[in-house]
Amino acid sequence: MININEIMIQNVITLKPDDSLQKARELMSENNIRHIPVINDALHIVGLITQRDLLKASAPGIDTSKTIEIPNILVSEIMTRKIKVINQDERLIAAGLVMEKYKYGCIPVVNNKQLVGIITETDFVGVAINLLEQMEQMEQMEQNEDLDFDDL
Repeated sequence: MININEIMIQNVITLKPDDSLQKARELMSENNIRHIPVINDALHIVGLITQRDLLKASAPGIDTSKTIEIPNILVSEIMTRKIKVINQDERLIAAGLVMEKYKYGCIPVVNNKQLVGIITETDFVGVAINLLEQMEQMEQMEQNEDLDFDDL
């Protein structure tokens, strides 16, 4: 059984509601991320800003690969407010089921309502790769056990 706190990203990049979309765009670009939790002073989740949110906020036809200043727009104006969170002590499968059901690319992880981490689709890909590698190793071991010493 794998718990969320075993694979979650702990050093989460966050924003405040009054931060600018430009800051969100810069943080995503600099850190190669697509999701940023928005927190208040008590470290409680108040929203989530995603790369998709930034694209929606950009004017049609603008090349979003370049840094474009989006003046006077705050994170709070476009962030998703109703988001699911999961407790750090939950099993990893619970996070996966929530992400699959709601088609989320990430889920913030909390402890006592405070942000302590985040799990993304990429984290699940890493777990899947690890499990597939373990399965291949087990298959190889089983094949080796099936060898008859007379065959050598």
